[in-house]
Amino acid sequence: MLASQRWMDVVANNLANLNTAGFKQDGIAFNDSLVRELRANGGFGLPIGSLGSGAQETAEGTDFSEGSITQTGNPLDLAIEGDKGMLAVQAPGGTRYTRDGELAVLDGRLSTKDGYAVLDDSGSAISLDPSKTVQISEDGSVSQGGKPVAKLGLYDGSYLKEGGNLFSSTDAKAIDMTQSDAPRIKQGAVEGSNVSATRSMIDMIQLGRNFELAQKSMQTQDELTQRLIESLQS
Repeated sequence: MLASQRWMDVVANNLANLNTAGFKQDGIAFNDSLVRELRANGGFGLPIGSLGSGAQETAEGTDFSEGSITQTGNPLDLAIEGDKGMLAVQAPGGTRYTRDGELAVLDGRLSTKDGYAVLDDSGSAISLDPSKTVQISEDGSVSQGGKPVAKLGLYDGSYLKEGGNLFSSTDAKAIDMTQSDAPRIKQGAVEGSNVSATRSMIDMIQLGRNFELAQKSMQTQDELTQRLIESLQS
């Protein structure tokens, strides 16, 4: 029951972020907490199989596969094409990383909708003139009025999800956008969540049934134990 509840929490959080730009769904893995090998003749005979003692969480991770890309026509919306690469932003706790490309110009800086400054490939904030149109090329070159302004940084590394659609990393480095396998930036588009609504709903139905079966099993065991106690007292 605890395993089903834990998995349900993960699936529910994924579904809650179905429409969150750049959201990456989480997954969870389980294994038997204890497996006993059963043998005939009180444990001294031939093996007759194994018996698990219930599921135990062994790992939790994030699926970084690319979400669907939707054209918006907003020049400050950016989508990253490919599974690799994240935008770096200056958050209160330090540099954080995100795939959320719904950007804006706030206080003269390219920022996320939460007000975090987006960083260039050297880790500095990108200053922009809010009165001028912004052009951002596939390799991250930012210009206004035909003049280069900055080079938007895409970073790659090992990420740890922190919440708020942000990730932390201790080894993230700027990607060399001149490489043929480097991710591309698509201006005027947004990457959606990579959560599958259909798959998540199927998982929730299955988990609900698993929870009910485990609950009934526990109730049956309680009833059998009670009958045993009553028979010993009589």
